[in-house]
Amino acid sequence: MRSRMTIRSITAAALLVLGIIAAPFLDATAAPGPPAIVAKDGTNADRGVPPQIAPPQVSGPQVSGPQVSGPQVSGPQTSPPVPRSQQLPLGVSILAVMAGSINRSSTDIFRAATSVKDLSQGDWLQVSEAAVDLIGAATLITTPGTGPNDGAWVADPRWLKLSTEMQAAGVVASIAARNKDRAALTDATARLAQSCQSCHMSFSPRLVTSPSAPSTAPR
Repeated sequence: MRSRMTIRSITAAALLVLGIIAAPFLDATAAPGPPAIVAKDGTNADRGVPPQIAPPQVSGPQVSGPQVSGPQVSGPQTSPPVPRSQQLPLGVSILAVMAGSINRSSTDIFRAATSVKDLSQGDWLQVSEAAVDLIGAATLITTPGTGPNDGAWVADPRWLKLSTEMQAAGVVASIAARNKDRAALTDATARLAQSCQSCHMSFSPRLVTSPSAPSTAPR
C-alpha cells in the first residue's frame, strides 16, 4: 500500500512539473481566455460566462510639436554680374591711375626684363605683383573717373582695344613670373611696350612713352 502511494505521489509530482515546463510551448500565440468563474457551489460555471466587455479606449487629442527644419543649403550659386550703376565710381582720374599704378608696374616689368643678371626669387615676385597691378588697372581705366577727358577716352573703341592689349600683356607677364621664364617675360614686355606707346600716340602724344622692350632675353 505504501509503495502504491509513493508511486502515485511521484507520478503526480512529475505530471505537475511537466505541465509547468510545457505550458509556455502550448499555443503561445493564442489569446488568453477569460478567467474561470466559479459558482457558489464550487463548480465551474465557464459555460455561463457572459461575453467579455473591453473597457473603453480613452485617448486625448493628438498633439504634435511644430515641424522644425533647418535651412535648405545648396551648392554655391553663381551671382549675376553687378550692373554698372551699382559699381563703385572710380573716384580719381584715369591719368591718376596711370601715374600711380600702371607706370610703376610697367617700369618694374621693364627693369626685370632688361636685367643682365639672373632674376632672384624676389625679382620674380616683384614681376608677379606688377603683373597683377596691370591686369587690375586695365579694368579701372575703362571706367570714366574724375578727369576732364575720361568720358571721351572710355567712349572711344580704340581705348578699349588698347586697354585689352595691356591687360593681356599683364597676363603673359604673370605666367612668365610663375614659371620663371625669361623668354616669356621678354614677350610680355614687348606686348606691354606696344600697347602703351600706341595709347600715348593716339590719346596723349605729349606724354612720355614707355621704353622699348628688349628684342631678346638676356643670357
